[in-house]
Amino acid sequence: MKKILVMYGSIGLGHKVVAENITVVLKTYPDVKIEMLDVLEMYRGPFTETSSRIYKFIVDHIPGLWGFFYTNPIFLKASLPFRVPLAGLKIKKFRDYFNRSKPDLILTTHPSATALASYLKKTGEYRGPLVTTFSDFHFQPYWVYPRVDKYLVMTPEQADEVGKRGFARSQVLITGLPVHPVFSEEYHDIVVRREFGFHPNRPIVLMIGGSRGWGIKIADIWALLGSAYDMELVVVAGFNSELLADLQKLRETAGSNLKVLGNLETSAVAKLCAVAKVLVTKPGGLSLAQGLLRGLPMVLVNPLPAMEELNTRYLIRYGAAVVARSSAELKSWVERILQDRKFCQGLKANSLKLANPKAAATAAAAVIDTLSGSDNMKMYGPVIKL
Repeated sequence: MKKILVMYGSIGLGHKVVAENITVVLKTYPDVKIEMLDVLEMYRGPFTETSSRIYKFIVDHIPGLWGFFYTNPIFLKASLPFRVPLAGLKIKKFRDYFNRSKPDLILTTHPSATALASYLKKTGEYRGPLVTTFSDFHFQPYWVYPRVDKYLVMTPEQADEVGKRGFARSQVLITGLPVHPVFSEEYHDIVVRREFGFHPNRPIVLMIGGSRGWGIKIADIWALLGSAYDMELVVVAGFNSELLADLQKLRETAGSNLKVLGNLETSAVAKLCAVAKVLVTKPGGLSLAQGLLRGLPMVLVNPLPAMEELNTRYLIRYGAAVVARSSAELKSWVERILQDRKFCQGLKANSLKLANPKAAATAAAAVIDTLSGSDNMKMYGPVIKL
């Protein structure tokens, strides 16, 4: 029995869910034991909680500063060499866990996890394979670490960037962003509408703001409710209980065209995506991948600075979404998608071109193949040409 340690970070939901989606498939393989570790939860304390508050403050009030940290080439070049040494300063807690766990392979979906594993490979304490995967559609140099044996990337552009940093062709595989298998299942429109109490005929506009509801703005909701088009607006607040309470109060005056939901199981989100005509979403990697897989026309709103702005650029470049920079523009885009069949079909077709329904299976097979020590990349997916 071989053990695979899957390490993720629970900031937001994307890193965790990508880890879970690959794990769902890994568990179907015989003679493999899966262990999951939230490294941010492991190190939770006053320092990490303060860091999270500082991050949220910068994102909300000084977005340009976060953009500088994330994209400035001078800052990146100066700071990149310190990542693994800094991980070494806090290695004791993870080292103790590692010595108890004794994994045969480590899979990471968050840079903090990759740094810890890379440090143990540097010291020789861990000699097994290290596989890492991304959870966005752009590229960030902080995701690339020394001593990684296999990179599972989302796009050809990411593969090129990893290759430029000294990794061989056989170490990079384009998988797409792993989405849970339930998003590929078929759902009956009328059954889902009855389950959630939706109108039997109105086109459904689904609004998702990420796990914490950061992408949902009340002004956007009012703009869509003010449309002359008779739509059903379904808003998912995620874990944000304060936002959920505000939306429930709003629903009392907004009427039956507004439906408000809180945190949902993955299967419920899959059902909503299956019956929606339009997805209005903050452009987090996971939400985008789910929308692409269903071929949903997407209107991207309220991105987090830098990383989600770069995700937005990627989808716009391939004609798989449109971006709304104001509530009025959001209303205009949604109305056009609902009324202009040719435009809507174009967005759907371009979305499906970027989708990879087998991403989780391909990633899991790559992990198993790496664990077995095989170099036969063709057995589980395409080898990219760098």
